[in-house]
Amino acid sequence: MIHSIRYIFFSLGLFFSAFTHAGPTLTDDAYTVKSVSTNYGAKTTLILSTNNNVYLKFLKSSYFPVGTIGSHVAKATLKLYVDSVTTAGSFNVNFVTGTWTESKINGISQPGSLAFPTTAAPVGVPSIAITSASVNQWINIDITNQVQDWLDFNTLSYLNDFGLKLVSTNNLLMAFTSKEGRVAPQLDITINAMGPKGATGSVGPKGAIGPAGPKGTTGSVGPKGAIGPAGPKGATGGSTGGSGGGTVSNTCSSSNFTTAIFNSITAGMTISQVEQAIGCKYDPMYTQRMGSFTANTWGDGTLGISVYFDATDSIVTGLFGGDSVKSASGF
Repeated sequence: MIHSIRYIFFSLGLFFSAFTHAGPTLTDDAYTVKSVSTNYGAKTTLILSTNNNVYLKFLKSSYFPVGTIGSHVAKATLKLYVDSVTTAGSFNVNFVTGTWTESKINGISQPGSLAFPTTAAPVGVPSIAITSASVNQWINIDITNQVQDWLDFNTLSYLNDFGLKLVSTNNLLMAFTSKEGRVAPQLDITINAMGPKGATGSVGPKGAIGPAGPKGTTGSVGPKGAIGPAGPKGATGGSTGGSGGGTVSNTCSSSNFTTAIFNSITAGMTISQVEQAIGCKYDPMYTQRMGSFTANTWGDGTLGISVYFDATDSIVTGLFGGDSVKSASGF
């Protein structure tokens, strides 16, 4: 539908006052026949008579911007296109007070309605006269007060999105075109011009910190990280101690006499530690005393190692310094 715009002209220029355009969407239309369970929601005409009522539902709740009140509506016009008139008469426009859909409503199961109730002071719509001259013409019905009531008193049941009910009076028998027919019923709204948007208010104080939320689930194990660089080399440790806990043979063999074994014997070791290092017991036959020192010898008749101990025969001492605490023969 082409929107129509209304202007008021002043000597100093053009001043915008209000705009008119198609109003809320017509979502449902149907007629019912008294005491008949048949549904007529898909018909191309809406038959209105003594036994037939017409129902129209416009979705107003999603049409008007938030904050719209009744005084913002300058005019509201219900427009119905007359398809035929069999018997002249008149009809009223009532509020519907219950839920319904065009695919289920019928003459047995239909919502209630109110003929212009006085609660919250809604103003009724005068009866609309219809004659044979109305055929193929638009009938324009002023329902400004009803739409304003929709906005200002929307806590009342009949002011929800339940729609309007057309009721025949004075033996009227006629038909309007439906949304499935040539022309759908329409609701045009003229909205008064609203003032400019006000300045943004200051930010309110920061609210209190809410309680901590519940602990989340443990996440999956992340990928293995790259190997870090090698650290610096540590300081060299102390001297190597004697072998501990190995088997010590009563007799020696050539395998007991190697340079590595010889080098492992150092000052400060006991006889037991030397025996562990060499792997066999010393031969008392070759023990020699030299004043306060004693030389014990380990040998197999060909190879041998002599080690010097103090007077207690228990501690290897540096007899002459350096490696003079021991001597090797044959290797």
